[in-house]
Amino acid sequence: IPEQDRSIEELSRSVQRQHQLGVTIGDELDYHNQLLDETDQVADRTGSHLEFARKKLDDFRRKARKSRSCYLTLVLILLLMIVISLLKYL
Repeated sequence: IPEQDRSIEELSRSVQRQHQLGVTIGDELDYHNQLLDETDQVADRTGSHLEFARKKLDDFRRKARKSRSCYLTLVLILLLMIVISLLKYL
């Protein structure tokens, strides 16, 4: 009987250690899940900022293309006027 008592005590200590290990692992998992959630939120915010910046850049490109076209048209008109005025003197 004393041997059975020792075996039961050892088994009880082993179960307690396993329980404590399970609790510790559970706490670590909760902590890492929290970190993952925070990282996911930061990634979402960063993605939103990047999308906003991309849209602004696209708008800028569109406006730059339009203004380039206007400048090019003005330059061509000026060149045409110069050519016409030169042809008048010839």
